[in-house]
This record gives sequence, C-alpha cells and structure tokens, in this order.
Amino acid sequence: MKKKYTPIEPFGNLNYFDTLIKIYRPNENSKFPQGGELTPRLENLQLGENILVTGPLISIFYEGQGKFNIQRFKQEVDKDSTQIIKPSHMLFIAGGTGIAPIYSMIQEMIKEGNTSTKVTLLYGNKSIDDIILKKELDGFAQQNKNLQIVYAVDSIKKNDQWNGEVGVINKEMIQKYAKDSNNPENYIMICGNTEMNKACLKIAKELGFDPYHYFRF
Repeated sequence: MKKKYTPIEPFGNLNYFDTLIKIYRPNENSKFPQGGELTPRLENLQLGENILVTGPLISIFYEGQGKFNIQRFKQEVDKDSTQIIKPSHMLFIAGGTGIAPIYSMIQEMIKEGNTSTKVTLLYGNKSIDDIILKKELDGFAQQNKNLQIVYAVDSIKKNDQWNGEVGVINKEMIQKYAKDSNNPENYIMICGNTEMNKACLKIAKELGFDPYHYFRF
C-alpha cells in the first residue's frame, strides 16, 4: 500500500522531515466507517519500525522571488512541458489536507520576505475545528501584508464566532478572490480531493481563465 504526502518542513535538512497526515480512525466519519486504509497503521507504528519512503516527486518548484517552475504533466494542455511563471497575484485554493503543498510554498515566500507577489489563500474545510495549520497560517498573514487568508467552512454552529466564508467553495467565492481572469499575471493553483479539483477547474474555465493560468496538484 502506498500514499503520496507532502513534506511541510524543514527543507534542506538531510536527517528528517515533517509531513502533514490526517488520521482517519474507525467510526469517526460516517463515509469511512472502517477508517482510513493507511493512516491508522501509520499512527500505530512503534518506535524502531520501518516504512519505505520514495521521492521527491515534484510538480512545482518554487525558485524564489515569486517565480514558479511548473511541470504540467497533470494538466489538460502541454502535459510534457515545463512552465515558468511569475504572477503578480496568486490565488491558492485548498481543501482539507490539500493545504500541505500550498503551505510549503507560502512558508518559503514568507521566509524570503517576498513582497512582490500578492497571495490569496482560499481554504475550505467542513467545520472550524477541521481547519489544519490555522495558527501557523494566521502567523504568516501577520508577517506579510501581501498575504490574505480566507477560510471557508461548510457550516457553522449557532454560537460560533466566524468572519470567513460559509459553504463549499463555489463560483462566487472564486470569482471574488481570483481577481481579473483577463490579466495574464493572475494565476490559480488548486489542491484538494478529486471532486473539489474538478469543480474548481470547471469554475476557472467558466470565469475565463486560460488553461495556462490555472494548475491542479
């Protein structure tokens, strides 16, 4: 059994790395009554046990100063090509654990002190309690005025204090935060489950974004 995960830090360290993994335990989610196939096994590993790790498998390399090197093998056009972009505005759309690669790129941009690229993160989760890395993301936003983080949750409870979006990420939300689709310096990157990715790609097309101006992980 194998699964792809994204290291979130520390980069360049040869001794260890941290990976974002959400554990799906039995009887916690009605859609997955048996729990996840792999993550409970990872959770129950004992000190000294081994797992096989391969990689890295890279589709995007952040080169610094707002420049992204993109391998387009999962995209709908020019799947064998490499694309270099340096957008003036980047909209990251993430769902659940799909935040991992996006978190890594935002982290690098914050570390280098990037001030040339305006970044908006639209991050969807089922509930407020499900938001992963919220403390870290809020800290990033405090460090860089060009980073805007917008949280969206499927629903909120009656007494919840909430100033984000409510509902599944939809066309209205994406249009609100994606800026002008006719501006070639605006770009969208999407990372979530298969259903979310397909929906967001369809919306990007409907909004008039060129296929070279959006990317799905």
